Amino acid sequence: MPRARLLKPGFFKNPELAQLSVTHRLTYAGLWTLADREGRLEDRPNRIRIEVFPYEPKIELDPVLQDLHAAGFIRRYRVAGRKVIQIPKFLVHQTPHFKEPASELPPPRGHQDSAVVAFGVPDDQRARILARDHYRCVKCGAGDHLTIDHIVARTRGGTGDDENLEVLCKRCNSKKGNRLKGNGEGVTSTATDPPINDASMGHSSMAGSPDPVPEAEAVPRSGTRTGKSSAADAARRLPAPENPKDNLGVITKLAHDAIGALGPTSLSDLTESVKQRCAELHIAYDSLAVKKAIDSALFQRQRPVHA
Repeated sequence: MPRARLLKPGFFKNPELAQLSVTHRLTYAGLWTLADREGRLEDRPNRIRIEVFPYEPKIELDPVLQDLHAAGFIRRYRVAGRKVIQIPKFLVHQTPHFKEPASELPPPRGHQDSAVVAFGVPDDQRARILARDHYRCVKCGAGDHLTIDHIVARTRGGTGDDENLEVLCKRCNSKKGNRLKGNGEGVTSTATDPPINDASMGHSSMAGSPDPVPEAEAVPRSGTRTGKSSAADAARRLPAPENPKDNLGVITKLAHDAIGALGPTSLSDLTESVKQRCAELHIAYDSLAVKKAIDSALFQRQRPVHA
């Protein structure tokens, strides 16, 4: 399934990639949108052509893919009877959303995956935690819309052991910051730890590829605007408040950055981009704050997005 990805400006200036034809460059860019969270996709030239060049039936992609392989931009390989493509530098330039499914394709020999840790909890452990906490939110006592959450976030070194899990309702989970409890200091980071619900969710970590491939840049984390402080700079200068409403100004700046980077796009893709950036910068947010920020940014820019 194609996914929304971003390309850095350096992608178009890469000297090694520039030695190949426009068709090669467009194909390579298209592969990023077809790859899973590990940068892999099935090596099926006809299907890839339909996705990348739907109006160009005469293009033969197999030799194009072979040229990209020879140049080191992709790896074509067979494993367990399947033909697969690996984009070696995918995770150098990409931060997949934590809800994006794990790869179902095996990696090539010698390739180091991102060591993605799924946030799903086994059914038996989930039942155990719910029973231990009496099927109630430990914060407010609610008995519905329950989730299983990390006390110390995985992003801050928390484990998946029973002692680090608790029952929270969705409302309390959305309010909860990424806190370190019991450290005597009350150290708080305002990133929301993704709840461990019924569905399995993942959080990516960067991992370099062992393959010496040309530096083809792709997928910036946010747009930048010359002469103005970015939302990332603002977030680094001052600690963000825990209440998402108090972060509306910073989130609006992130929305401006995302609009500048993405250009015309769907509202859902823009929303996911802003939420992902908030999580990366440890800025407390919720869906309402993100929606208000995007609405404000779009009004200021008078730039519509596709419904």
